[in-house]
Amino acid sequence: MSSTFWREWHRGYDDPDSSLSRRLTVVQDQLRMALRVVEQPSDRRLRLISVCAGDGRDVLGVLAEEPVPVDVLLVELDPELSRAAADRAAANGVDAVTVRTADAGLTTSYADHLPADVCLLCGVLGNIGADDLVALIEDLPMLLMSGAPVIWTRGHQPDSDDRPAGDDPSERVRAAFVAAGYQELAFVRPQQESFRVGTHRWTGPVMPYQPDRRLFEFVRHDAVGR
Repeated sequence: MSSTFWREWHRGYDDPDSSLSRRLTVVQDQLRMALRVVEQPSDRRLRLISVCAGDGRDVLGVLAEEPVPVDVLLVELDPELSRAAADRAAANGVDAVTVRTADAGLTTSYADHLPADVCLLCGVLGNIGADDLVALIEDLPMLLMSGAPVIWTRGHQPDSDDRPAGDDPSERVRAAFVAAGYQELAFVRPQQESFRVGTHRWTGPVMPYQPDRRLFEFVRHDAVGR
C-alpha cells in the first residue's frame, strides 16, 4: 500500500471524535505514565525511541504539555510524515528531537540513541507477519535499557484466514511479551473500540546491540492494526 494511503490515514487524527483520536489519547496517557515510572539516569537525559513514528504527535503532544528532559528519536520512512513531525516539534517548542527518515525495521536506524529508556511501538504490530511479531518482541531488548517500558497498539480484528472470527490478536501480543520476559504494566481495552493499547516493561538485562539487524518487515498494511 502506498505512502499516500498512510498520509490519508493520519488525517483521521484531525477528527477529534474518531477512533484514531481516542486511541491517541490512550497512548499519550500511557506515555505520561511511562515517563513517571522510568528511572532517570544520573549521567544523561532519558532516551525515547518511536518505531514507525508517523508525524510524531503521540510523543510530541505529551512533551509539549509536560516538558521532560528526554532525547527523542522518531523513525519514519515516509518523508512527508517525517517533515510533519519535524514541523510539529518546532511549532510546539519541543527540543532534543531527532526525526529520522529511515527504515524503522533496521537496528541501525536507532544506533545513536541506544539503549532507550522508553520505546513506542504504535501502528506496527498489525502490519507485520506473525513470525516477525514474535521476533521483534524478542529482539527489541537490544535497543532497550533494563526496565524500559514499551508502549504498543494493536487492532482487535482478525488479520489472517487461520484466525477464528472474534479472536483478539492483542492477546497474542500480550502473550508474546510475557513469554519474552517482559512485565505487563497496563492493558487498555476500551469497549466498542477497535484498538487496544498496552505497556510492557523489559525486565531483563541490556542485550548486545547488533548493527544492520532486521527486526521486522512492514508488509501487512492492515489499517485496523496500525
